[in-house]
Amino acid sequence: MTDIIIHMGLHKTATTTLQQQFFPHFDQINYINKSPKITRFVNAVSKQDPIYFNPPEALGHLEGAIDETRVNLLSRESFSGPPYAGVIEQGLDHRHSIIKNLSAAFPDGKVVLVLRRQDSLARSFYRQYIKFGGTESVERFFGFDDSGVALFSRDRFMFTAYVDALMDHFEGRVLLLLFEDFVAEPTEFFKTLADFMGVKNKQIEIHQSNATRFGDTGLEVCRRLNCLFRAQLNPGGIIPGVPVLGANGIKMINPMKWVHDHWPIKGGSKGAITKTSQLILDAAKQDNRQLEQKYKLDLEKHGYY
Repeated sequence: MTDIIIHMGLHKTATTTLQQQFFPHFDQINYINKSPKITRFVNAVSKQDPIYFNPPEALGHLEGAIDETRVNLLSRESFSGPPYAGVIEQGLDHRHSIIKNLSAAFPDGKVVLVLRRQDSLARSFYRQYIKFGGTESVERFFGFDDSGVALFSRDRFMFTAYVDALMDHFEGRVLLLLFEDFVAEPTEFFKTLADFMGVKNKQIEIHQSNATRFGDTGLEVCRRLNCLFRAQLNPGGIIPGVPVLGANGIKMINPMKWVHDHWPIKGGSKGAITKTSQLILDAAKQDNRQLEQKYKLDLEKHGYY
């Protein structure tokens, strides 16, 4: 039987670090992300209605990429749904369909899912939204303004139903990890992950990536500046960008990504994002208690409730 490991996120839980600095270092792992064929398979799994999903046809996209002599690993955040359901995807949020498609394609597959405390997760989602040109306030983004309509579904922060669905489709083959353990105890985190994948663990030095100095003040300043510049999330911006000399001559770029990465002041006053993130965590605490009762993740230790 071919070993298949599906690392499916969540978004903003060190996925990029694992993909770039951990998974590629194991000779025992056939890291399928390196193959261009993975994109076609991911699209079939993540965008097709299960009614029409054809497992053999989807697996055909991976022909020649599966190695029956090694552990095969697929790692894509999109397996846990679109990152901004409600903003770019017009409200589309179909994670249960993706789970059904994955289990149909790999009925004996094993799943890795990393969770992150909801206030920290909310802050990270909003920070990325601002980095890519978002202009809405954090209250509007998460539906705490007068409209009461969220641009980002707060259902995403209720983990228990999602984990239950994974367990139903991959019974006894799901590893749940915590982002907080990755930060605090990376050695143990990696050992647990390697053991689950069935490979010999390695001592790998991980370098921090995607770090930010943004506090509440920086986020608000950049949100207001985003209103000026044209971007993926603000196509109506009045300024197309700033001129930058590149290999192919001068081109116009949105400067906000640069500002994001070079913001000079670490932290900042506790404002709307801190308050909103706390509201999101408070609303999730009872669900977190239920999750702990079912799956014993030591959530209380990390302040989930």
